[in-house]
Amino acid sequence: MTECPQISELGAFAEDGSGSEELRAHVTGCEACQESLESLQEEVLSLQIPLSELWFRAHISCPHGAALAGYRDSKLEADALEYVAFHVEELGCPHCQARLEQGALEDSEEGRKAMRQSRARVGEATSILLDELGKA
Repeated sequence: MTECPQISELGAFAEDGSGSEELRAHVTGCEACQESLESLQEEVLSLQIPLSELWFRAHISCPHGAALAGYRDSKLEADALEYVAFHVEELGCPHCQARLEQGALEDSEEGRKAMRQSRARVGEATSILLDELGKA
C-alpha cells in the first residue's frame, strides 16, 4: 500500500481491528496513519456506552411503582425488598429515588394540599389562556 488508506478503512480498523495485512503494515510504518488511528480509536471509545448506563437511561432495572410503594411502606417479601434496596440505596438510582420522594409527598396531607393548589393554578392559567384565545 503506497498511499494512505481511506478514512473508512482506518475507521473499521480502529473499531474492530479488521483490515488486511497490507493495511496493518502500512499503519505500522506511517506516522500520519498512526496518529489518525489513535484519534479514531479515542472516538470509538467515547461513543461506547456501558451497558449499565443504557439500563439506567431506559430504566430497565427500575422496579415498578407498586414495588417502590411496598419498599417505602416495608411491605415487600425479603427478596424483593433486598433488590429494591440495592437498586435505590446502593446503585443510587435517581429516577427511583425521585419516584419514592414523589410517592411520599403524595401520601402526606401537605403534599395533597400542594397538588390541589397546583391543579387550581393550572386550571386558572388554562382559563385565562382560553379567554385570551377567544378574544383573538
